Amino acid sequence: MAAKDRLVHLGCGLAALAVGAVALLMASPHAASAAAPVPTRRVWVQGDSVLLGAISDVQGGLTRDGWTPTVTAFGGLQLVAAIGLFRQQEADLGSAVVIELGNNFCCDLSQLSGQIDEAMAAIGPRHVIWLTTALFEPRQQQINALIRAGAARWANAEVADWGGEVAANPQAVGPDGLHLTVAGRVLLAGFIQAHLDAWYRQFGGPSRPAVDAFGAAPADGPSGQQITAGAPAGLAATPDGRGYWVAESDATVVAEGDAEVFGSAHARAAPVVGIAATPDGGGYWLVTSDGNVLAFGDAAFLGSAGSLRLAQPVVGMAVTPDGRGYWLAAADGGVFSFGDAVFRGSMGAVTLNQPIVGMAATRDGRGYWLVAADGGMFTFGDARFEGSTGAMHLDHPIQAMAATADGKGYWLAAADGGVFTFGDARSFGSGGTGGRFAISVAIASRAGDDGYWLLAKDPA
Repeated sequence: MAAKDRLVHLGCGLAALAVGAVALLMASPHAASAAAPVPTRRVWVQGDSVLLGAISDVQGGLTRDGWTPTVTAFGGLQLVAAIGLFRQQEADLGSAVVIELGNNFCCDLSQLSGQIDEAMAAIGPRHVIWLTTALFEPRQQQINALIRAGAARWANAEVADWGGEVAANPQAVGPDGLHLTVAGRVLLAGFIQAHLDAWYRQFGGPSRPAVDAFGAAPADGPSGQQITAGAPAGLAATPDGRGYWVAESDATVVAEGDAEVFGSAHARAAPVVGIAATPDGGGYWLVTSDGNVLAFGDAAFLGSAGSLRLAQPVVGMAVTPDGRGYWLAAADGGVFSFGDAVFRGSMGAVTLNQPIVGMAATRDGRGYWLVAADGGMFTFGDARFEGSTGAMHLDHPIQAMAATADGKGYWLAAADGGVFTFGDARSFGSGGTGGRFAISVAIASRAGDDGYWLLAKDPA
């Protein structure tokens, strides 16, 4: 693993997820269960003078990303006062709440835990993202520990380590170590957006899926004209690169080119977030955000994480070369291995600056990569570090990755369709037109690496 990219993401540890495998078998490919409700993309962002300096950046970035944000901030605001605001504005809080507070706490620190619980009770069942604070004075370490402990008590809460982000990017704050510079305003806006996008990615359509082909990749496929009930969740290429499968969040599978549909499932309790094909193209797996795995064709069910209480949702999977094993990756960097897939390590015990959004395996199956929303790369086993976008300013977060056939390069795809190449991966162009959001990238030929597709979601 590359030291500089790993160090960028180091912070206070979270408990590592335990790896387990319990089968969840379907009675039939069309067995129905209660569908997960799809929340709106309305978000309330509450902060103090730190957020106040970045209101326009946060508001503008989230709006461009398809959110309907309410961003409010007051100099000197304390959590105890924000609790009253949450109660008064409860009907307008939307589906998610982001909290940037803790810099102005004036009292006995033993009171903070109770205030966090009061805030969560006032906010209700919405998803809540708590930002840690910059370490501008010693007691902020204690405050951040209380924020982490408080969020851990609530299933609908997560922690986003803004303190770690500032430590890795000291140019983001001024001489006081707290308030934002111009660069810091942009960084905070992207940081909040990436965490919101990572949470929302588990939910479905309706959508107008579209596939853009580049290089030698066949161009036939969805063009964004047809509305589907689900949202595009992943794309997997056939072995010869002459076709592909598109999986949607409702477990529908669409085949193009020489790909064949081996089955779909509908109305899953949790949305599908990825698809992987067997080595011979005779089957595929679907993985859901709660860690369940659905097998079709000659894909063997080898276990799942469906019985575990995951700290963060699963975001993708990768398959071993012989198709007799697979790994699942979660947003917090946890990795789960099944069959002959060997666990090579994870980021589950490390506080990440931004969530994991994808993974890929090496050609011999003795290693894998994890990629975060900022393009930070984490390598395990024999996976080679060939570069990253972790130190770059991205207009839109990274959504997915794919490795070249020889494992000496990889592509990263951003939410606007931008493609970044590293190692021996060649660029054949980028997407991003028409407001599409890149969801997945796949190589057109495992032998020649001579093209790729971008799978996009056009919001309906």
